[in-house]
Amino acid sequence: MLIEATSQTTLGHVYILSGNDDLHIGAGITITSLDSDAVITFSGTHQIVVEGHVVAQDDGINTIGTDTAQTVIIQVGGSVTAGGDGVVDDADGVILDGIGSRLENHGSIVAFGTAASLFVRDGGTTTVINTGTMIGDRFGIWNKFGSGTLEFINSGTLESAGRAFQGNIYTDHVTNSGVIRGGIDLNGGDDLYDGRGGVVVGAIQGGDGNDRFILGNSAETVQGGYGTDLLDFSYLTSSITLDLSNAARNRGDAVLGDRYTSIENVTAGSGSDRLTGNAADNGLNGGAGADTLTGGDGNDRLDGGKAKDYLVGGNGADTFVFSSWNGRGDVIADFTRYFDRIEIDAASFGYTGGVGTLSADHFVIAADNLALDANDYFIFNTTDQTLWFDRDGSGAREALIVADLQSGAVLTAADIWLV
Repeated sequence: MLIEATSQTTLGHVYILSGNDDLHIGAGITITSLDSDAVITFSGTHQIVVEGHVVAQDDGINTIGTDTAQTVIIQVGGSVTAGGDGVVDDADGVILDGIGSRLENHGSIVAFGTAASLFVRDGGTTTVINTGTMIGDRFGIWNKFGSGTLEFINSGTLESAGRAFQGNIYTDHVTNSGVIRGGIDLNGGDDLYDGRGGVVVGAIQGGDGNDRFILGNSAETVQGGYGTDLLDFSYLTSSITLDLSNAARNRGDAVLGDRYTSIENVTAGSGSDRLTGNAADNGLNGGAGADTLTGGDGNDRLDGGKAKDYLVGGNGADTFVFSSWNGRGDVIADFTRYFDRIEIDAASFGYTGGVGTLSADHFVIAADNLALDANDYFIFNTTDQTLWFDRDGSGAREALIVADLQSGAVLTAADIWLV
């Protein structure tokens, strides 16, 4: 049943929804609770649409305890105000419960506690879309309970004197093309922050888990936290210079002014990029351009991607990754036999001799790049320290260059790993 709200001021709840009641608060309508939640429900499936105004001493709209999907929509010109006089310091604008629930705010939500407090039920996805304004004194958005996935899509303004977005230990996905003031804490879990086109005033914290950060052109402070975290610039067509150990060296609109801590992995786009790691075990992927990758300290994985790349492992036991054949041969500046490793994607190269350590029968050391018999798939040319791949293992077809190692380098079959 659809309930059309009327303007009224009451003690207690203004509307208690049951069954499958829906509530419409039309433009020009104001409902006010002087001492409690304005709208509440404990069960059923409901759609609550606000074109007017909801004012509450405690929570504005409260769906706590519901199991099924709830929908709350604040339209343009509509508003929810909770805990206006500050007596109830945990007064929330919207408390959203239920598996697969959805909140859309195109108007405004202002709360002395949290603008939107979410119970993200197990096995479901709760979605929050904000094109308007959401302000909470404690939090802007709080993923309070549950092990489901929270999807927050912001093209408006989210603001808090405490923290604008507070995630939980499970999965939070934040897409921000608007403004977030007060910082982001994704907390635990393998989370995603996509900030292309957006601005964050405050730090973006990954917390525990393996988090992925897709950053835009604004200056951002990213704290990866525990786990293995990724800066993903794979969407870029322009070039960047990114140094995880010295932000002053960063160049390019997407990274200029950024600050990173506890970040392990970086993926670049199709430009000619320069990526430098830190003391951690880094994973650097250059993408499609002609890139320079420097691992620094740690046991690093360097994947130049397409085009001819320049790879420097630095200290540690490093892995030089060839996930696809680029036809040009990457330069490896500091390969150390028995310590470093060359990793090759067998399928992309067309190698059918199995995975794991390369068989010595499939490897030959010679003064040129010619196969000697039908099993010579990989050839190390000692004249110029280049590694070649012969698809048929016989020399019937021209060998393909894989890598160009530094002068004096030594390579054995045991240094090559097939995946």
